[in-house]
Amino acid sequence: MQATRDLRGRAVRTMRFGLFAATLGLFGTPAVAGETLELDYEIYFGGMHLVSAQARLEMDGDSVYSVVGEARTRGWVNWLYGFKSESTTVGVLDGANAKPTRHEQVAAWDDGERSIKLTYEDDGKVVFDVTEQRDEDDDDRFTPLDPATLDNTIDPVTAFVAMSRRLEAGDTCDATFEVFDGKRRYDVTLTDQEPKVIEPSDFSVFSGETIGCHLEYERIGGFWIGENKYSETARNRVIWVARPIENGPPVPVQMTIETGFGSLVTHLTRVRVGGE
Repeated sequence: MQATRDLRGRAVRTMRFGLFAATLGLFGTPAVAGETLELDYEIYFGGMHLVSAQARLEMDGDSVYSVVGEARTRGWVNWLYGFKSESTTVGVLDGANAKPTRHEQVAAWDDGERSIKLTYEDDGKVVFDVTEQRDEDDDDRFTPLDPATLDNTIDPVTAFVAMSRRLEAGDTCDATFEVFDGKRRYDVTLTDQEPKVIEPSDFSVFSGETIGCHLEYERIGGFWIGENKYSETARNRVIWVARPIENGPPVPVQMTIETGFGSLVTHLTRVRVGGE
């Protein structure tokens, strides 16, 4: 019985790592002003269907962006570790810069749920409220989170809004963003990767040349103290960005993460403009 519980615990921690890594680079591209852009993604680990994710992206005029995202587990992963997450991010654009005003997320899994609300004040202070219910037997050992590191941070969605704006302006991927998602504090560093051509396949609606943004993140606080073997071997995280619709913004069309136990691959499976 204990061996079964330990095995399930390791599997759950692996799924959580996969969910965190897979969605880290999604849901971050504002639509064309006055239009709605809807994107669907499917995420696989070692060929197994892991997650379905959707994003609805809107622009109010030329400066206010809104991103609504949803992700949920699929297949046997959903049976082992059912997970669903919904998020809303609102912020203001200033050239290639993006400043969030509000980020909210509600997540639920088999043995718990969590609600996160972040608001951003003009002086850079981040006000956050986290409500969490979880199984007492779950591993709740986290690295310390220093409140002093939270000022002037942004949410993970806004980090990739800023990435898209940089690329749309003809700039490079090279940038570092200080991120706080309500639980974890980390720095995301993006660097240019050699472009690649995505060949036509049944997995994706996109094929063609892409821009590669290599992703690294430095853990600052709020992470599990005991890393699992999958996250320890994660390497070569790349977000592949292109314009799947003519005159549209650059969006992630694929994301790849290599581990010592398989590849995590995110595919763009649907694009709709204006809700059509």
